Amino acid sequence: MGNLIKLYLSRRAGLPGAGSVRTLGNWKVSLLQDLYVSEGGFKGYVSGHYALHLLEARMDKASKPAPAGGNGTTRQTPFLLDPMTPGQWLGMIQAQNAAGGAFFMNWNGRRLAINGRLYVFDDGKAGAPPAGEWNDGVPPTYREIARQVIQLGLNQMKESQKFAVKFRRLFSNPAPGSTAAYGGMLPTLAGAMFLAEPRRNWRAWPINWMLLDFAESLTPYGSQLDKHFTWDKILWHPEALDVDSGAPNPSVFARVPVKKAQTGPLGGGGGIGAIQFAGGLHRVGGKMPASPTGGGAQGGAAVGQNLNYIQQKEVTILVRWLAARNRWTALRPADAKDPTLPVCDFNWDAYSHVTGASKAVIEKIRDDIDTRITSFGKML
Repeated sequence: MGNLIKLYLSRRAGLPGAGSVRTLGNWKVSLLQDLYVSEGGFKGYVSGHYALHLLEARMDKASKPAPAGGNGTTRQTPFLLDPMTPGQWLGMIQAQNAAGGAFFMNWNGRRLAINGRLYVFDDGKAGAPPAGEWNDGVPPTYREIARQVIQLGLNQMKESQKFAVKFRRLFSNPAPGSTAAYGGMLPTLAGAMFLAEPRRNWRAWPINWMLLDFAESLTPYGSQLDKHFTWDKILWHPEALDVDSGAPNPSVFARVPVKKAQTGPLGGGGGIGAIQFAGGLHRVGGKMPASPTGGGAQGGAAVGQNLNYIQQKEVTILVRWLAARNRWTALRPADAKDPTLPVCDFNWDAYSHVTGASKAVIEKIRDDIDTRITSFGKML
């Protein structure tokens, strides 16, 4: 942990990349953007945009074999998730996207279902008649799950970490056939993060595993290293827990001014700017890039000159994860860069920087991404 603390303090200690968070008007841009790397003969910067494009390319190349059993089209012929490898999970996602419609999956003694709108819900015990959706049929939105997380005390750091451990165990299946903890809430959330979201946007698969790594390892962040990725923060914005963006007449909570300056999509094609009221925070969501309203659909290809808000959030997770794993330095948009040092910037060719002095560093990033794609294990 000492090295990790040094990593994040280096920005304030005057090392390359030192600087403050950029302020535009009365709101702050605090998303991470790039990496400062000094390793293996390379000293310079790796663009977060380029790293995200490389991640996308590795997801395209990842092996996606057919799932081991079942076809998921009925409750009697569910996909059997317990024995699946990460590659078979991706193969199942690919098969579901190709066929469309609703699917059923047996997992850890429960039966999951996903409908045509890509909502995941717990459908009862495996092999038994449907017992009603988790949480008495309340739609399993990220806001609603975040509310349940807080009621269960899973917003507390240590309890959040324990939840992350149980979350990961769903995939390692230490005792297949046992009923998952927290009733149907845990498999519902896992299905949303690792089935529904990758069906909308392939990059969500490794990005959400990185978030699980943060939650389980209690990776600190923030200028004072006093913040951690607890499940309430991962899933939803804490000031918008009582705001139902789907209500026909938004409640009084929606008109409450935000307590802390926030940046996000303004809605109606208005670009990114200051979110003034709690009613706009559903477009910000939690730390998970896919959590805001429409977040999954806004993924898109990570190419071109500009990234949208969701892609910028993905860059933040990826850059933070690579920095924590490799003891590199994560930079924000306004952090000063040494103009004499090289930059591995975005290129339409995702492998353009796997050459020369940067070759070993980019290969390390590629290998880390590949391992994260193909493993259920903890990597921080």
